Amino acid sequence: PSSIPTTASYSETLPARMAGFRQGMLALRRHHVLSKIIGLQMVLIALTATGLWLACRALPGGENVSWFDGLMMGLLVMAAGIANVTPGNLGVEQAAAMFTAHLLHIKPEMGFLASSLFRVMAIGVVFVIGPLLANWLARQKPRVPDHPISNNNKDRGAVARATSG
Repeated sequence: PSSIPTTASYSETLPARMAGFRQGMLALRRHHVLSKIIGLQMVLIALTATGLWLACRALPGGENVSWFDGLMMGLLVMAAGIANVTPGNLGVEQAAAMFTAHLLHIKPEMGFLASSLFRVMAIGVVFVIGPLLANWLARQKPRVPDHPISNNNKDRGAVARATSG
């Protein structure tokens, strides 16, 4: 027998796969996960734009940079973050900030320096807050869930039957 799956075996499993996909989508809708992800992504975009705008304003010659300019630089920097060309994406974000600054009629050096300053500050915040949060979490009492399986009623019934017999 060949180990290569035939077209028939794919077509037989497709309905089962689609049913699993449908259940997953229903769970996402039930818990409003997609709307929470979109909301958090919007907050991240606003924080990135604000950070780049403040970084520009902190540098000599960046007094005329608007928040909208910071938003445009932030969006392109975040989009450039998808292309992991170098370890840690070093230089890619700065090049994107330089390119965007040039398009916005800002000195490209300002985009480079603002992006670099923002990255250093973000790393600094992580290394300062990270240990504090880790220490706080280590002192917390573990929370035990009410039931070992999800909120699905059928799952709770299966667990009850399995543990009672």
